[in-house]
Amino acid sequence: MQNELRDRNIVQLRKKGHAIGHIVAEAGVSRGRVRQILAKDKYLEEQRQMGTLRGFGLPARAVHTMIRITGNRNPTVEDLEKWLRDNPSDWEKIVMRTNLAGIRTLSDIREFASSRGILPK
Repeated sequence: MQNELRDRNIVQLRKKGHAIGHIVAEAGVSRGRVRQILAKDKYLEEQRQMGTLRGFGLPARAVHTMIRITGNRNPTVEDLEKWLRDNPSDWEKIVMRTNLAGIRTLSDIREFASSRGILPK
């Protein structure tokens, strides 16, 4: 949780135009770590623009489950929405039967879909 907050602050400082040296001093992390955080943010922003589930913060285990279920290497929010509409009553059973999927994955997908209005809360 603290790392997420720190990462967000690092990204905000960079977007405001601060130099990496200033960010290193402010955040108390190495120059290499700042670059990693900025690269990850850039990747997630690109994924968000493409509409993929990775870009919207769905945990990796849930994304991998959706890859297995949909057969799409880079599933989008639309893929998830279509799949949930096609399987309205038994989607939870399908997720649980998927190899390596468990209760946390199910709750991640349910929470994500509810927050986007795909499933009722």
